[in-house]
Amino acid sequence: LDANGDVNLSFTKNQVIKSRQSVNIAKEAINSTIYAKKSITVHGKPLSVAGGNLIATEGITLYSVGNHSGIRTILEVGVDFTLIEELGKTELQLIELRTNYTKLIESQKKYEKMLHISKQLSIKEQFLYSKVNESIVNFKGQMDALESHKAVLNRKMYHLDDAFIKIEHSAMPGTLFKFGERHYLVKEEIIGPKTVRLIDHEIKVF
Repeated sequence: LDANGDVNLSFTKNQVIKSRQSVNIAKEAINSTIYAKKSITVHGKPLSVAGGNLIATEGITLYSVGNHSGIRTILEVGVDFTLIEELGKTELQLIELRTNYTKLIESQKKYEKMLHISKQLSIKEQFLYSKVNESIVNFKGQMDALESHKAVLNRKMYHLDDAFIKIEHSAMPGTLFKFGERHYLVKEEIIGPKTVRLIDHEIKVF
């Protein structure tokens, strides 16, 4: 499910859900991957979320997370998944450009070697050599622009200061909280209500 607006569901199991707004689930989310540009809320009692990966920019609010078998459940906040997707597409474009750029450099060296040996190129070779040089300049410009775009995306991707995870009842061992590059693995059951935030570059539960 890929939506531009809010997503409101009764429950989800083994699904991928993407919302450019918020996701609201009345019962439980089992082994699902849920992305929200704003927030994710799962109301299910006694079970809210078990397994899967929940990613929201603003925050995640749950009644409970995980189960007694220690199933790995990832709750990630403070990251904009739409920018992650855009970054991925940019990376693919760069890979393609770099591959073609390498081929062009090889062609350029071939013509330069021919020119060094014979001291001159035929009219056709001169034309092709000129086209190769033009393409190298063009590809270099495109790669520089994409690298700049990557830098902008990386700066805009994280919104960690106000991001939060709210656990109303409990978080079981096996649950992983993520704030950017910071991870917090739950090893002993956390009894709620608790709020999880990133404070001074450390994940705090209080």
